[in-house]
Amino acid sequence: YPPVPLVPMPGEPPTGPGTFESGVYADLLERRIVFVRDRLDHDAAMLVTAQLMALDADDSAPVTLVVNSGGGPAGAVVGLLDTIDLLRCPVDTSCVGRAEGTAAVVVAAGSGHRRCGPGATFRLRFPDLEAGGPADRLQREVENATQLQRTLVDRLVAITRQSRALVARDVERGRMLTAEEAVAYGLVDEVSAPTAR
Repeated sequence: YPPVPLVPMPGEPPTGPGTFESGVYADLLERRIVFVRDRLDHDAAMLVTAQLMALDADDSAPVTLVVNSGGGPAGAVVGLLDTIDLLRCPVDTSCVGRAEGTAAVVVAAGSGHRRCGPGATFRLRFPDLEAGGPADRLQREVENATQLQRTLVDRLVAITRQSRALVARDVERGRMLTAEEAVAYGLVDEVSAPTAR
């Protein structure tokens, strides 16, 4: 995955390399739109969390979180999910393209309206643990990752109202869902209709 570009916070002018790209993201932020793309690692999740908090401090109007991401480590999104829960402004979520693994949980966790494009795909799978080192450290990391994944499964169960057994099985198998299937499953509220031309 390419690195997440430096995206200015609301009110900051875009500067430096990638100014055009940063300028586009700054314009979106001014319209209360936060974009999640590529890998949702710790840095990307912290950036999105900071942007949401800054927008929430500025106004209680809804924020739209647009997601096109393959997800990332389970531990990276827990703080982002907690932030969505704690903000006073509603967070509408919209999946364009794909929402895989933890990114699918972020889309489903929207506190406002949740939608996706007609071509959107969802994958219920969390990444495998990447760990190494001494056996006792490795065991702690595995236990921590397992607990984080349980937390995210519980979150999906509460959001979708599907049985825990079904959600756990779907996550283990890496179930893929189309836009319509995501609505039926409870990940999103609707599939957005294409704009009339």
